[in-house]
Amino acid sequence: MVTLPLLFALLAGSFSETELITVGDAMISSFDRYPGRMSPGPLVRLSSLFDMGERWGRLRGGAVLHRALPRLREHVASPPESWLRCIIVDAGIEEPAVNADIYEGGRFLARGDLVFRDQRVVVEYEGEGHLSPAQFRRDITRTESLIAAGWRVIRITHADLFPSPATFLDRLRAALAR
Repeated sequence: MVTLPLLFALLAGSFSETELITVGDAMISSFDRYPGRMSPGPLVRLSSLFDMGERWGRLRGGAVLHRALPRLREHVASPPESWLRCIIVDAGIEEPAVNADIYEGGRFLARGDLVFRDQRVVVEYEGEGHLSPAQFRRDITRTESLIAAGWRVIRITHADLFPSPATFLDRLRAALAR
């Protein structure tokens, strides 16, 4: 039987850094409704993945493994959030906070997918889970409350990232520069 830390290290031999980060984020995510998750909470501790990374050394995939480990985040809610974070950081933009709570005057406004708190910018990934009428309405209300509180909200879909995220990155840079 293969343990999750060993599986993670083995995948480093054939996965890109972004793919490995996406799998690692999923393994350690504390988000109870992570897509496809059968049980709540993380599947493995981040420290266990780091321990495996130390033991892995220079074996096949070691370089990818060692670059990916410090980029794992425990509060990711879906694979697209991992891809999006990697796209942003790999483009030379500062790393946003993941699933960060946003308050205004002590009142909870939203939990943003990716939050640039100092610039008051939120990036929201709109996947298929946002297509139901009830969720769509909640998203509109949430976006309006963020905008009313002075936040800039960038809502994107898969088509904004693939095959090229260039237009999205330009929009993000412009929003961060304001």
